[in-house]
Amino acid sequence: MEKERSVKILTIIALVVSILCLSVAFAAISTTIKINNEIKKIENTTWSVKFSNLQKAILYGNAKIKKEATLSLNSTSINDVDVIFSNFGDAVTYNFSVINNGSLDAKVSNIIKMIPNCTSKVLSYNDEELVCKNLKYTLIYTNTGKEVEKEDVLVSGQEEDLTFKISYIGDTLPTNEVEISNLSIVLIYVQK
Repeated sequence: MEKERSVKILTIIALVVSILCLSVAFAAISTTIKINNEIKKIENTTWSVKFSNLQKAILYGNAKIKKEATLSLNSTSINDVDVIFSNFGDAVTYNFSVINNGSLDAKVSNIIKMIPNCTSKVLSYNDEELVCKNLKYTLIYTNTGKEVEKEDVLVSGQEEDLTFKISYIGDTLPTNEVEISNLSIVLIYVQK
């Protein structure tokens, strides 16, 4: 069981690193645009879409933070959130911004939500499964409450406030405390 968890954790870490590498590579490639079915290099264009201004977590109910969220440097990835929920309606929210400081308009091409890892202190599979099945985590636009979706546009110079919310929506509580880790969301932006 422990070996299987280690393999899962290493697989997830490898996936996150791969996704981040792909987003950096795509950003480098996206300085070329398609005009009349020809690819032409555009002089003096820049690509800079990133998350910033991460605020301190807001806790609801009896929620606890085991590890605070982080924003990956110059990317659109919020990572490393570890929480503990022990009651109905427990939730954690983080507010931050996405900014397009580049000269090219961008749009969301993919939203990657990592699969949460639930770990009981006493290694109770039933508790772990109960908590993981009853987690909800979303990324919404703070001002409108609309969920971030594929094809959403972020024009050059635009900044949007976002809210990342993690909540326990179950109607049954685990017998033992369960830590929830690997709560991450990555937005992949491409040129509009």
